[in-house]
Amino acid sequence: MKTYIEILPTDLGTEVLVTSATIVAWRVKEGERIPKGVLVEIETEKIVIEREATEQEVGATLTKILVPASSEPVQADFRNGPWRLAEIEIGGRAAETPMPAEIPDYVRRVIESGDEEIEIPTSREARGSFAEAIATREVRRALASPLAKKIAKEHGIDLSAIQGEGPGGRVMMEQVKAAIAEQSAKKEPPIAEPPVAQNNGRIIKPSPRQRATARNLEAMVHVPVLGDDRIIDAEPLEELRLDMRDMFRRLHGIELRFDHFFGKAAAGLLSRRDFSILNSYWRDENNDIVVYPGVNLGMAVSVPSSSADQPTELIVVSVRGADTLGFVAFAREADRLIGAAKKNAVTPKDLSDFTVVINNVGSPVEWCGKRYPGSEHPYSLLSPRTAAIVSFAAIHTECEERRMVVALRADHRIVNREIAIQFQGALQDLLEHPVQILAL
Repeated sequence: MKTYIEILPTDLGTEVLVTSATIVAWRVKEGERIPKGVLVEIETEKIVIEREATEQEVGATLTKILVPASSEPVQADFRNGPWRLAEIEIGGRAAETPMPAEIPDYVRRVIESGDEEIEIPTSREARGSFAEAIATREVRRALASPLAKKIAKEHGIDLSAIQGEGPGGRVMMEQVKAAIAEQSAKKEPPIAEPPVAQNNGRIIKPSPRQRATARNLEAMVHVPVLGDDRIIDAEPLEELRLDMRDMFRRLHGIELRFDHFFGKAAAGLLSRRDFSILNSYWRDENNDIVVYPGVNLGMAVSVPSSSADQPTELIVVSVRGADTLGFVAFAREADRLIGAAKKNAVTPKDLSDFTVVINNVGSPVEWCGKRYPGSEHPYSLLSPRTAAIVSFAAIHTECEERRMVVALRADHRIVNREIAIQFQGALQDLLEHPVQILAL
């Protein structure tokens, strides 16, 4: 039966019907059977997706790739239904792996588990030894998904020592993870010698998130940026947060953050027609400006990284409909997203479709048990498909007064100096009289 590998807008973490995405790599070639695990890697402007094969797709034959891998983004059009990436044949076998009739049934079942690394022998003598090897599990090293094998190899896990619980004795990904956890509990992982470049420097492979960030920054290099910095009196905001903190925690179970005031103030202003142009982006293909109908507020969050060379990475979570949420509802949703990001439990939807970004560079940083204050001089870069980012620096004492710098960076093709100054002035008024933010 012919069907398709399909992608929905929600798979890309978006609700728009026409967007762009890059097919980074296909893990299965045309004519091959589809194993469990990652089938295709996809990058959008804001997130990286590893699309795994569904239960129905596992074992099917990939007959034709409709959207090949490329370094350039292509249009993902959902107006007429799901985005079709490839054709598959369910119930068929890859043409290059015919099933010899003489192979015993129990061997046949192992082969039909879908592991493309098992080569079917052609001679009667080879088939006999092959059947014996299968029976004694000498070829169990091949009975696992490509992703499970890759992870196992990276962590030094011997798959032949694991009794597979999947179809045909296949070692499942959950079993590999359990083996890794057990190994870590027994001993410290060995320290691998880092690869050495020609100039004796170490080679670091960027994570998918870093690669996506690099592409985004390269795409925004040509954008002319308008800036406006304001020094505001932060004492009223500090006092209100201190007065509210204990009661807010008891009533709502949320730790009151400065980010809640920053985010709700910015979203409230952007919902006004006076400043809605900041909630937009420049569409290069049509040479026009798209103003978003609502405010999905992106909040930059520092999260743990898998790299020892860079222990944290910066991601942006999206508070959807921030302009329609009351202060408590906004604080609750922001707290949920930040907590999920810290635990690496965010979904593609949580990381996409933000229309404007705020960045609290004043948050303190810890190293070796010591706490360091955040930056007092903010500087941030625009994200793709946005026109503005607002950064909030660390609160500090200057001339016996509590001060904070608020910095706006905007796409100068869209935002002029007058609007930037008006927005920054209105934001300063709200932050210096923060009770007003509670009523937005």
